[in-house]
This record gives sequence, structure tokens and C-alpha cells, in this order.
Amino acid sequence: MQKPDHPISIQDAQRVLSDHYNGTPYDLTNSKNKGQATFRPITVATTQESHLLQLRDDDMIHWLAMGIAAQSVYIPFYPQGTKVPTMFKYGKETYTTNSAYWVFKEASVLVDRNWNKYATALNNTQKETNLALNKIRHDYDQKLVQEANPTQKTNLVNEANKKMADTAIKNYQKLIAQLITDQTADSPLRFTMDPNL
Repeated sequence: MQKPDHPISIQDAQRVLSDHYNGTPYDLTNSKNKGQATFRPITVATTQESHLLQLRDDDMIHWLAMGIAAQSVYIPFYPQGTKVPTMFKYGKETYTTNSAYWVFKEASVLVDRNWNKYATALNNTQKETNLALNKIRHDYDQKLVQEANPTQKTNLVNEANKKMADTAIKNYQKLIAQLITDQTADSPLRFTMDPNL
């Protein structure tokens, strides 16, 4: 019988599903490998979404990352909810501004324009968002333990799911605004005025 070295955490599973041979000679974010993949990574630009279901006693968490998992965040939704957060209801093949998928995809596209220059802003947003999402989830876990009324529990779950969705979207919209602002300086149609004029 085989025994694992340690229990697999949800973060381990997220890391694997977000893998692009990170930090190895085969990593596609390495400028030497631009467009020349030796091996197919797990996470690629055509990824639409990634799901993980985590069983926790009698409860479950539905971790959902929209777009490319490596450039998105896994949101720990309560699957017992009865309302889908608004921006998660929409999304088609063509870009729209009212779709969660396209918010995360837009950030990816902007970062991909110059990975070496913009990856740090993405990584910082991911860390900040993950911390905020885990705190919201923890706070609502505590509230739900104390709530006995089934209707109130459902209301709390819907409230938590909306709050987590809104937090992730807001943080990524802030990243997008930063990237677009920063990238205006990357235009080939720029001109530096002589400060003495």
C-alpha cells in the first residue's frame, strides 16, 4: 500500500492546475521559450475556467478560477447558495465588460503583453485577493456555525458568495486600470519632450 508524504492541500491542487512549468527551462513565461513549447503545460491561454471541489466534513467548497488559472484566483464559493453573483452569469465568446470571465481574461491579455514587466503587478493582486477571499470565507464560516435558521443560512451563503465575487472582480478591475495606465507609455507613438523647452 502506498502512502503519500503528506496530505494534499487545496493549495497544492490549485498550484498543479495553475502550472506552466513554473521556473523551469520549459516555462512559457520565460522569454527564451516565446511560442516554442517543448511540452504542453497544464494551464494554457485557452483555458476557460478551473474547478476544484473540496469536501470538508459534511460541507463542500467550490473553488472556481475564471480564465487562465495561473493568472486568475480560485474563489471559495459556497455551492449551497441559491443566487449566482451577477457577473458570473454572463460571458460569451466575444469580449464584454459585464462578464467575470472577461475581467480575468482581460487582465491576462494585458499582463501577457510584457510578462517580465507586468507579472509582479499580477502576482501582488493574486496574493491580496487570495488573502481577502480567505478572510471573507473564514468570517462567514463562523457566522454560519452560529446560525440555526435554514433561510438565514441560505441568505448568509448568498451574501458571502456575492461578497467574494465582488472582491475578486474589484481587485482585478483595479489591476486592469493599472495595466492600461502603465501600458500607455509602451506605445511606439510616444515622444519625449525636451525638458528645456
